[in-house]
Amino acid sequence: MIKVAVVEDEENEIAVLGEGLKRYFGECAEQYELSVFRNGMEFLDAFRGGYDIILMDIEMPMLDGFRTAQKIREADGEVSIIFVTNMANYALKGYEVNAVGFMVKPVGYFALKRNLRRALSRIRLRARLKAANVTVVTRYGVNVIHSEKLVYVEVMKHNLAYHTTDGVINARGALKDVEQRLAGLGFARCSNCFLVNLAYVRSLDNDEVILPGERLSVSRGKKKEFTEALLEFAENTVGGGSDARLAGRDKPHRRRAAMPAVLCGTRDRSAAVRLIS
Repeated sequence: MIKVAVVEDEENEIAVLGEGLKRYFGECAEQYELSVFRNGMEFLDAFRGGYDIILMDIEMPMLDGFRTAQKIREADGEVSIIFVTNMANYALKGYEVNAVGFMVKPVGYFALKRNLRRALSRIRLRARLKAANVTVVTRYGVNVIHSEKLVYVEVMKHNLAYHTTDGVINARGALKDVEQRLAGLGFARCSNCFLVNLAYVRSLDNDEVILPGERLSVSRGKKKEFTEALLEFAENTVGGGSDARLAGRDKPHRRRAAMPAVLCGTRDRSAAVRLIS
């Protein structure tokens, strides 16, 4: 059961979003539960966690959507927030609270479907990560690493270093075995030496991938493959940028997908990627 909240003060938009949600979850045969709140204060007063997706208007009386989202993030870092607004120039600010996406009113079904699909991809990936553990046998005993806490794995000859949010664990093994164990969970090789959790990537700049507090080299042979994996991961889980260019039209069309990434002054997508988080 997917729990959805709509935080919106305009009745017509509540109706539009409600119909869109009913249509989308009907098409994908997914059960959902919908709660509606007329402003940010009303939502926060009732908020006890547990929501999977929040569709949030930005311009509301008493407490606007951005400040409401900041309060939500203090208690819940995982819920998928999708902003809805009349003002297209608010888009980038949404990434300050790790928003999944941004939709411009009037919200068309194609834009809603695209953002809901991205939110569900994020929810399902997080569920797989929580369920997936890596068991590491060292000379001191057995360690169970939750994959969501694994930042990257490094190989040096036949020795593996598991870099986690709690520290480094060293063990014997082959990197290809770890890669197979983590297949489909958002990990990719940036070289023959490093297997990286894409959720921790802050930027990809020329021949380096930037992680919190660390830089890893990207090999020429893995650069294109790693960049494509990173862009696909970002499109499916991080967010999709502004739907401003879709305002007034509600049908798929050929265009480069809106990304929460800035390609830094280059047409070569592998040259530089900045993820806003």
